[in-house]
Amino acid sequence: MKNSILLAVICLCSLCALSCADGNKEVKEYPSLHGQITYFQEKHELYSTFPIEKGDIVFAGDDVADRGMWDAFYGANNVKNRGIALEGTECTLFRIKDIARQHPSKLIISTGLYDLKRGCSVEQTGERIEKILRETKQVSPQSDVYFLSVVPDLGSKRVEGSLADSAKVVNEYIRKKFPKKYIDLNTLLCDDSGYIKESYCFGDNRINGAGYEIIAKAVAPYIGLEARNTITNDPIIVHSDRSTDPARRYAQAYKERYAGRSAHYLSRLSIFRSIPNTDQKVVMLGNSITNNCRWNELLEKDATEIINRGISGDTILGILDRLDEVADENPARICLLAGVNDMLEDAQVAKEEVWRRYEMLLTAIREKMPQVDLTISTTIPLNPMTKFYPGVNEKVAYLNSQLKANAQKYGYSLVEVAPILSDKNNDLSSKHTCDGIHLLPSAYHMWKELL
Repeated sequence: MKNSILLAVICLCSLCALSCADGNKEVKEYPSLHGQITYFQEKHELYSTFPIEKGDIVFAGDDVADRGMWDAFYGANNVKNRGIALEGTECTLFRIKDIARQHPSKLIISTGLYDLKRGCSVEQTGERIEKILRETKQVSPQSDVYFLSVVPDLGSKRVEGSLADSAKVVNEYIRKKFPKKYIDLNTLLCDDSGYIKESYCFGDNRINGAGYEIIAKAVAPYIGLEARNTITNDPIIVHSDRSTDPARRYAQAYKERYAGRSAHYLSRLSIFRSIPNTDQKVVMLGNSITNNCRWNELLEKDATEIINRGISGDTILGILDRLDEVADENPARICLLAGVNDMLEDAQVAKEEVWRRYEMLLTAIREKMPQVDLTISTTIPLNPMTKFYPGVNEKVAYLNSQLKANAQKYGYSLVEVAPILSDKNNDLSSKHTCDGIHLLPSAYHMWKELL
């Protein structure tokens, strides 16, 4: 869904404890060191419904963990993602014991960057990271626990003082305390300034496929798996200028080909294309509501059977623009949810225009993948708690009526998820959201039953 909602500008003040806008709900007390506490709540509570087995390898912590597609990078069903973007060490410490109590075989942790970005001292940040590592090991002595070094992103350059120097001090502190458990990413990802190279990310802080290729290969020896993700899998590199550094021309090619798209769109698409293609699998296609779920765990399928192709903030035309990547997967089934971001991105867009775009997407799917089994979920309305609410749900209702009327024409099965998540006013029920747009676990598990 909307990038500005999901991945908000970092708030420098502490955020107080938050509950969903339902007076009957129990107040959730969450740590303050997080950039968007509703996102933390959505992800943390969803993760709590997914078990971890003793043989699992778990990636936990902030953006580096959250945005990595680790099971696909290593082609392994026992690799689990428990990352939550924007989280600081307080949040990691808050939930790491619950993860450790399930006794994963290996636990790879990335945290600390947002402490420094929000003005925490290097001493406090280093001590919290040390506490996380020690308490994790204490809870699960048999688990191998590793720490990914703090890599300053490009947005860190605007933080007062030298965040690169602060990160260096924190990293050295942890390296000395845990020399065999420290994984150095800075030497591989950063330039002489101490910040991540521009060729390894888009925007301020979205690590791209080239960056994750380096990270996955660096971690591989510690977890005993071979990384399969590489930008040489990506068709865009084949047609780029070969006279420059591969990672640099790769990043430039994306910026030129997808000019105007968000940094998150570019990075996520580049990650998709760095992973070897699958064949005859299920592709979950859509926006942040798709992006934010670990679908193979929700649907209780092997990681190799369910392919997540959601991109936060994506629109119908954005999905259309990357449909070639989906077609390359030669999917047996596509499960699609789209539409509301078109209304959020342009409050004046006509409901008929949204449906016109949807028809363009449906036509393209049938042209590129005529035999694919297509399942479409009705577009989910908003709850009044979001500022984007006025006028949107009327358009959502029209779009859903068109989806229902045209199922036979375009040959898809319709999953009517919107009604079961709505209240008596046909708004998204406050039981299923805490920001008015995105979903809590209750919604995902009801949706699962329909799928």
